[in-house]
Amino acid sequence: MPYVDLPQSEVQLWWISNIPGDDLAQLRAKPKPLVILLHPAFLTSEWRKPQLTDPTLNESCYMIALDGPNNGRSKCSHYISHNYPTQHDTWSEAAMLALFAHALNLPPFHIFAEMTVASDAAEKFAILFPQQCLSLTLLIVFMPLNNPELQKAYMDTASVMVNAEDFESLEEAHHPFSISEDDLDRFMEIAQNHHTSGHTSNPVLATCIALALRQPATPEEYARLTQPTLLMQGDNSPVVPTWLSEQHAAELVNSPTRIEPIQGACAVFGGMDYWAPTVNRLFAGFLASQPFSRDGSVRCTIDTADLRRALELVATWEKNPSISNKDPMSMWSYCRLSPAAVEQIKTRFIPTFTQDPNRKPFDPPEGQPRRKYSERYNETWAKSLKFEPSRPEPTIVYLTRKTEIF
Repeated sequence: MPYVDLPQSEVQLWWISNIPGDDLAQLRAKPKPLVILLHPAFLTSEWRKPQLTDPTLNESCYMIALDGPNNGRSKCSHYISHNYPTQHDTWSEAAMLALFAHALNLPPFHIFAEMTVASDAAEKFAILFPQQCLSLTLLIVFMPLNNPELQKAYMDTASVMVNAEDFESLEEAHHPFSISEDDLDRFMEIAQNHHTSGHTSNPVLATCIALALRQPATPEEYARLTQPTLLMQGDNSPVVPTWLSEQHAAELVNSPTRIEPIQGACAVFGGMDYWAPTVNRLFAGFLASQPFSRDGSVRCTIDTADLRRALELVATWEKNPSISNKDPMSMWSYCRLSPAAVEQIKTRFIPTFTQDPNRKPFDPPEGQPRRKYSERYNETWAKSLKFEPSRPEPTIVYLTRKTEIF
């Protein structure tokens, strides 16, 4: 699994791909469309395996799936040293994607992103660096966390992820009620290996900051997004109803946008065995409809001057000329959090989601989970029963069109 260093950001990004030998020279020697795959919040690039292993997609395009700055094998020295950055939002993650493309000299690419943080960062990347982004495929665009009940439930669950003292607490925090055991086993493997105390990074803290303090782009900024956009939306999610995608599509006034409902899907569906074939088929068709130049000499369109121009654009939007004097090679320079949001990070998020470095993680040295979720009753007296112990019904917050989203 290769990686790239972003020294000014003090971030090391690991990635996987379907490129033979991860040899990026293949991008020019045998040109095909390039797709960057972004994983959902709290997960890793492993969640993109159903796309990376799909025969149709493998035949038609190259794919690179990268771990977020604090997910999977990627490392951010600020979080490792507990000197937590207060400049972490989806604008800085969009800049991170640009720096990743610049470091590897990637040609212009398509983006496939799932859930709020990844989708929002992908859109903001397309706004700041339109020449490098060819199209957007977004699964579950926005999760409306300003709903007080939903936000409290989300933050309580995230807190248990960090502070779980045993497997049962960790499993209860992650337990969804509508996915298969195989998908749940994959999800729990990531949780045991990356979410608990004792690890070198803190993906829960980083994700909660980027997610809860996310600010949508303004109409002026959305008007700069001109790339073709495919929105996939599960029609069985009470938390993220389909009308949210319709509402967002109306905001993309200059982007040819298409909405594809995924029948029966809930929230995180792009990496699940049951829905992944449908998602891949729709994505392959959308990708085939996009123009592609087989000129192997195409290079990355992002250079230092482009990064500087993007930073000046952020300074203009923020009406803060001092931003343009920051280092364009650092992802943190592009952050647009307000002073009130920065103070909230210091007083609310860091105390709540800081992990105890002295506690040992649950996973063994080789990185495999201690046990699969599907085997959780093997070690208990409940295995001898002919029925599973009853579980309390989950609290579901239903949204209506009258709910204030932002």
